[in-house]
Amino acid sequence: MDDPRLVQWRWLSGDHVVEQHVHNVDVVNWVLKTHPIKASAMGSRHRRKQGDQYDFFCADLIYPARFTFTASAGRSPTSRPM
Repeated sequence: MDDPRLVQWRWLSGDHVVEQHVHNVDVVNWVLKTHPIKASAMGSRHRRKQGDQYDFFCADLIYPARFTFTASAGRSPTSRPM
């Protein structure tokens, strides 16, 4: 995409959850040879001025045998507003 502002829309880019952190979940699924049985997540927008992507999120994924994997991401406090 020529305009970097376009990637701030989930329908065009998938947001950082899809673009980056889904791979971390893939690795955990691969190592445990199973998938989560329950999930709880939250996120919000704080710095972005346009688009519909979240600035941060946190998700707890519960696997069989009560193993919990926490995935989180956020924009750096020193990053420029978008």
